[in-house]
Amino acid sequence: MHSTSLHFQELIKKIKSNHFCIPEFQRPFVWKDFETRRLIDSIARNYPIGSLLILEVGKEKDKQFASRAIEACVLKDDEQDIDDSVESNDDVLPQIENGSYYVLDGQQRLTSIARVFSNGYEKKVYFFDLKKMFEVFFDQNDSFEYDWIYSVNRTKEFSQIRKDDNRSIRADVALEPINCSKYLSEYFEDSVDFIDYTKEQKRNIIGKLSVVFETIRNFSVPFICLKSDTHLETICRVFETINSTGVKLSTFDLAVARYHPKLKIRKMFENSKLEDSNLRNYEVEGESILKVLALCSLREKNRDKIPEVTRSVLLSLNENFILENWDLSIKCFSDAIRMTKSWGIEEAHRSFLIPISATLLSFNKKNINEELFKNWYFYSALIKDNIKSNNYRLGTDYKFLCDSVQKLIEGQILSKVFQYKISITATDLVDSTSNSILFKTVIYLLKHDYIKNDFFDDSSILGNIDVDYTLLNIFPNAKKHKFDNRKIDSLANKLIVNIKSYKEYNNSLPEIYLQDYIKKYRDKSRIDKKIKINDLPINVYDSLSFNLLKKENYEKFLLNRANKIIERLKILFNDIWEK
Repeated sequence: MHSTSLHFQELIKKIKSNHFCIPEFQRPFVWKDFETRRLIDSIARNYPIGSLLILEVGKEKDKQFASRAIEACVLKDDEQDIDDSVESNDDVLPQIENGSYYVLDGQQRLTSIARVFSNGYEKKVYFFDLKKMFEVFFDQNDSFEYDWIYSVNRTKEFSQIRKDDNRSIRADVALEPINCSKYLSEYFEDSVDFIDYTKEQKRNIIGKLSVVFETIRNFSVPFICLKSDTHLETICRVFETINSTGVKLSTFDLAVARYHPKLKIRKMFENSKLEDSNLRNYEVEGESILKVLALCSLREKNRDKIPEVTRSVLLSLNENFILENWDLSIKCFSDAIRMTKSWGIEEAHRSFLIPISATLLSFNKKNINEELFKNWYFYSALIKDNIKSNNYRLGTDYKFLCDSVQKLIEGQILSKVFQYKISITATDLVDSTSNSILFKTVIYLLKHDYIKNDFFDDSSILGNIDVDYTLLNIFPNAKKHKFDNRKIDSLANKLIVNIKSYKEYNNSLPEIYLQDYIKKYRDKSRIDKKIKINDLPINVYDSLSFNLLKKENYEKFLLNRANKIIERLKILFNDIWEK
């Protein structure tokens, strides 16, 4: 990797020779017209425009990415009179072959330059308004307007170099010293816009504007150039560091470019989503499928080592392996979603779906004991020290599942294979909030196995959260009550209700709405059953228990309710719960 710079006119020559291409993982050209004009204004003022990051394209067999041309229809060299006195700088950026540099960062800037200074935009033509240039650069000293650059729609017949009585010249003329000087003189000397100026004043204006055009021609564009043998992980890291304020670089986008043209991975993935409703409904990402394939590929090479699916691994998979296993990996991922849904998990996190899917793929969906996956899932989701998902964690989970399946195939019993025990406390549940896997898992379990109806109106609760049902804060999230917000978002403070009940009781105190509702309910045995199903720590036959609904007792209420939920979970997971 080295830093360098290119003289502006040399840059245009390389653009014209198609020495720059855009990797397929890059977004399209998206700049608005004003952003292009602002860039050109900065160049005319000799302001820095930031370094462009480029990567040498390897030889045909070693090409790193699929690519496309810059979105500009540039003219050939012999169609434009660029100053040939500028020496070529091939030592800095050697002309290896057409399309010899990937533009990793700077596509918007480079495309804008190509469109403006090569007359290379098929929809528009850019012009410089000489009168406004004079006003902006000299008549109004502190002006930073850039409306001296403008564009007009291109037509088939359009070939004007000048317009508006020679007041405007086409932008690419700026790179032609002789013609540029000629057009400047003709306009300022002959135009009625400057009829009151003396010859000497006009010459001064021409001289000053000539400096602006000379600044453009002599502008130097900085580059950071990576060698063709640069490791993919390094390329990604450098790109993301430089492009930290831009669009996040997706590993799947990189893979799309990396495996093209033999594999059209994006199209393969889109087709898979069209054919499988589970992938569509769960918004599965293409990268997750690549991780499933990568885990299996690494296991084939070494079963004893914990596989770690880094980005470089995802971008160096064997193309034939991807092609041969793609359809089955999709089916395995869909089966993993169906499996977890049958356990009451409406949206299992990908950190669980990926190891399950990869294990299914490794064993070709044969000899699979679903109880093993279920025990592993809930143990992993409910354990107190649940570690945040990462590539190493995916690898350890996948290896454990594969080793366990192999042991079952060899005749060992499940209780001997899976010996982990769940051990969580009421405090863990009180501290669990809506962004945690523990929180979501318990909510899904309660709804799937116990809570089928709204507490208040007994209507059926079906479907997905925030659509057919939602979570009501038993103690409200209101500043005037001065509750601890962390505790208000606690799992123990959530009641599963329909949207109608949520709207009616949200932001109300339980000592008012809940106590009144329970005490007015005529069928005591029925309301007692509803209280128990929802694990509320109150007794309809004991009036003193309602003191827990007072706002000064809300922390005690949360702890007592959490203990009741723990008892519920112990029944569900009796075999794998720590005694």
